Amino acid sequence: MATEVRLVREGVSLYEDDRLLDKGKLIIKESSVDWEGENRQFSLEYQNICLHAVSSTPYGGDENAKFPHPHVYLMVEGDRVWSNGETIPPNGDTGMEIDNGESSDDEQGDYPQDDNPPTYSLRFLPTDEHDLQPIYDAIAECQALNPDPDDMSDGDFEDVAEENENGVEENGLDQFDPDDFAYD
Repeated sequence: MATEVRLVREGVSLYEDDRLLDKGKLIIKESSVDWEGENRQFSLEYQNICLHAVSSTPYGGDENAKFPHPHVYLMVEGDRVWSNGETIPPNGDTGMEIDNGESSDDEQGDYPQDDNPPTYSLRFLPTDEHDLQPIYDAIAECQALNPDPDDMSDGDFEDVAEENENGVEENGLDQFDPDDFAYD
């Protein structure tokens, strides 16, 4: 399946949290956000991008104090496809925790089904600050083309409404007499 490229920017720096990972080319496609760097290459599907934003005001808050450069921020859920086998805990954890003898399989995506997958913070820092908004806009447009199949569709809402209508009668809730309740 061919996918249309919406935006390409070269000379972009890639950070995970506040750690520089690579420099290279950011490619925004209709189907994915791709990275072709000096040391790594990967593709992020839009369903794995929980949040994206532009941070254009350095020193504007606690999060910016940690990363004081204007950038495009992505919160990514799931496997660290950009990792090159590196072991870095999720959410910028320093790894200074007590080892309880259990192994973590987050790197391979083997997390329990009832747990939420880990999330990671990626930051794209273009050489030209004026590229921030076009990068954000391209990601927003392409993400809208790729809705998350786990999200409820309009048909799902209609099914829930229909179940509620039927459920009220089946549960006997329609048999309550309003005169049985005291009002203040």
